[in-house]
Amino acid sequence: MPFGNVSEGEKPDRVPEKQEKKMKKLMIAATLAAFCGAVQADGISSANTVGYRSKPLNNFQFVGSTFTGVGGSETMTYGNLKTNCDLTGEVGDGWQAMSDAVVELNANGSFIRKAVFVPAYIAGEYNAEAGWYDELAAIDEDYSTPLDATTITFGLGIQTATAGAGDAAVTFAGEVKPTATVTDVNGFMIVANCAEKTIKLDQLITNCDLTGELGTGWQAMSDAVVELNENGSFVRKVVFVPAYIAGEYNAEAGWYDELAAIDEDYSSPLGQSIEFAPGEAFQVATAAAGDATVSFKSALANE
Repeated sequence: MPFGNVSEGEKPDRVPEKQEKKMKKLMIAATLAAFCGAVQADGISSANTVGYRSKPLNNFQFVGSTFTGVGGSETMTYGNLKTNCDLTGEVGDGWQAMSDAVVELNANGSFIRKAVFVPAYIAGEYNAEAGWYDELAAIDEDYSTPLDATTITFGLGIQTATAGAGDAAVTFAGEVKPTATVTDVNGFMIVANCAEKTIKLDQLITNCDLTGELGTGWQAMSDAVVELNENGSFVRKVVFVPAYIAGEYNAEAGWYDELAAIDEDYSSPLGQSIEFAPGEAFQVATAAAGDATVSFKSALANE
């Protein structure tokens, strides 16, 4: 059963009539399964679901995959990233070769490098393979060290920097993971909503100590989800306030603006108003102790 929005592309070759009828039957079955799944549990009803999702990009964005590799691999590489880059050098639409980039950050949120895609019509002039390269190396016409083998762990996201024309996109494909995903977070990291469904912030599961006694895991009132705008500029930090703190102010446990929480203002919880679409990623800032985690339940109904 396929999931995800499909971007326009080339039409497939005409298939034989029997195969076409079979495909139509499969599509009907998939539609019925999707309907049943939506009734059961906000989306998906069967395991081993395969599909793809194309994410439009504009300026600075965080994105991630909602699919593991076929067979369940939870590690993908830059080489698996599929953009809508023009491979001919003639059209100029979509992902811009040698310009649009994946931005790598370290655990402190500091810049490491930009990785750009170099198509064959450019790389071939230097007897190199098409693929991903360090932007500065590509500018220096050094294609000796491709980055295609650079790994991206499932559950983590990437930052993209595009020209802002609104027509760039990256596509992820594979299988919907049938079980929950637990991601270790340490310092500044980009975490992706890897569930193939939209979730609200209240549905984000952390390993925050709810008793106030242990002090391990996600740190209440400190570790945060960081909101940025489309230009990559800071908007606010959102922190989790457990019941043992919120209850002192006759408030509910939940997510609040960090500055409001510091001012002991719990009048505006944010857990229901902030949501993440499938494949949308966001930045977290943790104490870097190495024991904080965030979890996403699988979109499959039998989770």
